[in-house]
Amino acid sequence: MDTQSVNIRTLEEFRSKLQQALEMLRILSPKTADFPPFETVRGQIEEILEWISRGYTPTQDQKASMDFGLVAARELDYDSDPRVQELSRRLHQLSYYFDNSV
Repeated sequence: MDTQSVNIRTLEEFRSKLQQALEMLRILSPKTADFPPFETVRGQIEEILEWISRGYTPTQDQKASMDFGLVAARELDYDSDPRVQELSRRLHQLSYYFDNSV
């Protein structure tokens, strides 16, 4: 991933962008009802938001279990819907920040 495109600088920005990604998932859900990759990403984002709200720092094992960036690369990058491509781009940014800054 081109790290120049990652523009998340603070934990508050990260939290806000996680919430935006959840909203994007909600908007896309009617089109992709019960699409397993969306369910995986949604669950992981909700868990990270919970950690942030509690001021909790995840363990290395917990961080390693968060694979929403990989799910985006494998399942969403090549979707023909530009909204899904935008979600994927944002998930890559979130994953990069999570892996390197949380």
